[in-house]
This record gives sequence, C-alpha cells and structure tokens, in this order.
Amino acid sequence: MQGQETSTYALSPIPSDMYGFVKTDWEKYIKRDPAKAKKLLAEAGYPNGLNVKMFMSKGFWYLDKFIVYQNVLKESGINLDMTIIDHAAYKQK
Repeated sequence: MQGQETSTYALSPIPSDMYGFVKTDWEKYIKRDPAKAKKLLAEAGYPNGLNVKMFMSKGFWYLDKFIVYQNVLKESGINLDMTIIDHAAYKQK
C-alpha cells in the first residue's frame, strides 16, 4: 500500500479527534512540485541537486518513514544520504 491509501494529511499539530484541534491552512503546502523545487535549488546554487548526509536508526519506527521521505525528496533533486546505525548508537549521537 502507498501512503495515500493508509493516511491523511495533518490539518493541525493536534489530531482532529483531540481537544484543542484547530484546523489550519496547511493545505496550501500539500501539493508537491519537483520541477519548481529543482529550479529553486539551482537558483540557490545547487544546479545538480543537494546531498544531505545523516545518521538514521535502523529501528523501523524511524527508518521506514525516512525511506519514504528519501524517495519523495529525490524527485526534487535532494538526496538523503543515510548512514544506517543501530538504535542505541543513533540515540547516543
């Protein structure tokens, strides 16, 4: 299953079924535009994209989400170069 089939976009920092929920206008940020992102990166001095090095826990509760982020960002020319380490080492860093 894809993310769109299993989740919805957050409309507030507070989930809609909890006290304190206030709907925001975050919808304007939902649409992805990889071509525009590549153009903005080029204008910022990264015509060949941007490489971001990071450490990532091999714990599924982090890693599975960041693999999705990695694939989404790659469309825009941003490469998440993840070094996968065990969770204890990740927390220590």
